[in-house]
Order: sequence, then C-alpha cells, then structure tokens
Amino acid sequence: MNDYDYLKQERDELHDILEECRQTGIEVLPPDINRSDVVFTVDEGNVRFGLGAVKNVGRGAIESLIKARKKGGTFKDLYDFCIRVDLKSLNKRMIESLIKAGAMDSFDEQRERLIEGIDQAVEIAQAAVLERESGQFNMFGGSDSDHPGLKAPPLPEVKPWSTLEKLAHEKSVLGFWFSGHPLERYREELAKQLTD
Repeated sequence: MNDYDYLKQERDELHDILEECRQTGIEVLPPDINRSDVVFTVDEGNVRFGLGAVKNVGRGAIESLIKARKKGGTFKDLYDFCIRVDLKSLNKRMIESLIKAGAMDSFDEQRERLIEGIDQAVEIAQAAVLERESGQFNMFGGSDSDHPGLKAPPLPEVKPWSTLEKLAHEKSVLGFWFSGHPLERYREELAKQLTD
C-alpha cells in the first residue's frame, strides 16, 4: 500500500476513531501547519490531526511545508507562510484546503479572510522570490528568507461564514465536521424535549 492509499484509508476511518477518542477522553487536536506532521501524532498527550488527511494536499506539499517550518520556525501569518514555502509544491487550492480544515487557525484570523487573502499573499511571495533571485535588496528589509521588515497589508474584510458554512468547508476537506456538528444548536432543545 502506498502513502496515498494509506492516507485515504486513514481519512475514511477517522470518524469512528475520533468518536472513540472523545469517549475515552483523548482530545483530537485540529490540523495545524505549525504543529502537525504528515500523519497523526501525539501532541502533549493528545492526538494531533495529520496534514496528510486534508484533501487536495499531497505529501510533497506537506513535506515542503514541514521543511520550511523546520528551517525558519513557526509561521506567523499567511504572508510569512506564502513567502517561506515553495509555492511550486504548494498551490492556491492546497492553501485553501489547509485554511478550510482549520490548519491556519493559529494565525488568529477568520478563515474566510485568509482565503480571500491568498492571491495577495501569493503575489507578495512571488515578488520576494524574484527579488532574491535577481540579487536585489530584499523588499522586506531582510536577507534571503528573513523578512522582519515585512509590513503585510491587512487581510480583506469579508462577510463572516456562518457556523454551518464553516462546518461545510471542514467536511469538504476532512470528510466530516471537525469543530462541531450542524445539529449542535438543537442539543439543548432536544434534551429538554426528551426529559419532558
């Protein structure tokens, strides 16, 4: 069985595994570009979701991401991420899938704003690469991959996703709802009716 088949099988079995973890008190942490590996790992006694289980993101892209993280430390924001990863290995669709899966939630930005900012972040990253390759002074005031002077523009203002939209996006890239359930808002009402 190759890695792709393994990850697909792993993704198909996740729902049952997650439910079993919840029942036994083991927290399943979301995918995170700053902490996750290709496959599921143990993270401070909990299970950390592997990036390889995110649809549309291949192993080569994940390895490129992890290499950039090991070289330069944690990613600080979307612009830092796009500047440091190899955009030949990690395209816009893959970045979008990571955002929808919640893998960039550590940036403390709304997912919808991150998605709307991808094009701008990629443009800035491509300009930085061109400057490095041409040997010009880095437009961010640093050298090579260092960019401490980066004044990233704010992410676009967009209409926030509803809880249902957020869950639908998670399901589209993870195969299930991760951060909640569409019927969660009815839990109290159902519980009350069952006790009456």
